[in-house]
Amino acid sequence: MKKYYITAFILLIFSVASIFAFDRYICVFLCNKEIFLPFFSKISEIGSFEWVFLIVSLIVFLSFWIKPLRQFVFIMCVSIILADTLVIVLKYMLGQARPIMYIKDNIYGFYPFTFRHDFDSMPSGHTTLNSTLAFSIYIKNKKIGTLLIVWAILVGLSRMFLCKHYLSNVLMSYAISIFVVLISYSLEKKLQK
Repeated sequence: MKKYYITAFILLIFSVASIFAFDRYICVFLCNKEIFLPFFSKISEIGSFEWVFLIVSLIVFLSFWIKPLRQFVFIMCVSIILADTLVIVLKYMLGQARPIMYIKDNIYGFYPFTFRHDFDSMPSGHTTLNSTLAFSIYIKNKKIGTLLIVWAILVGLSRMFLCKHYLSNVLMSYAISIFVVLISYSLEKKLQK
């Protein structure tokens, strides 16, 4: 488990570094690349809260009849609830302007407690939910979890290509996901004793 904490901490460091060094440059380079828009629009749509909620609900429902699915239910549900709560709180506490604000009006930075959609970029909700689902599965089943992590990376890329989030937002989302899943995993272990 220590290696996962280290990975999350490294992602957190790169996220903070990206705010100062890379975000604006990557944003200008990636945003609205016409050739990729149809692909990444579909990825982002499938990676939305509604689809993640549907998948989680389906796994929980099927776990009543399919015993092997039960191993995922606790960590997955607790992790997603914690991650989503943390995302909502951080989005409004930090108030980072979205990339479109930088592209259109050259507005970049943090505007805490600005309760507008244009100022809730950090962290990415889509990326956090998908990476939390992926890592909560990965912790129990490496093969399926690895495929879902690749999916979560695609979702994170889609959010950057669609000019919705900066690299720092996506990296922060991955770090949050790992931390939250590790907390849920520890909680599950304590409850099993």
